[in-house]
Amino acid sequence: MQKTENYRLYKPESTDNGSPDPFNANSDIIDAELHRLSTRAGKILTSTLTAGQTTITFTDSSITANSTVDVYTSVYGVSPTEITPGTGSITLTFDSQDSDLSVKVVIK
Repeated sequence: MQKTENYRLYKPESTDNGSPDPFNANSDIIDAELHRLSTRAGKILTSTLTAGQTTITFTDSSITANSTVDVYTSVYGVSPTEITPGTGSITLTFDSQDSDLSVKVVIK
């Protein structure tokens, strides 16, 4: 049975038996790699800052005072004026908005 070059996935051939073992092994390899990539990318949290409000707080056990945070909003050029991380939560402060603002944070 041949294997792929990069991830060493099994490539069953027409002469191989119909055992599920190669497919199970491939699933384990793919699962492990996806987990590694998602862990490296960081935890993604989303919420909405309601029009007129100026702060939004995200809570998650993965947040620490030393977390690196990337912030994305639904309106180009709108960024928080202050970011206050703590253990288990992070608070973003914005200028008051006239309409709701979708906010996404990536915690690393």
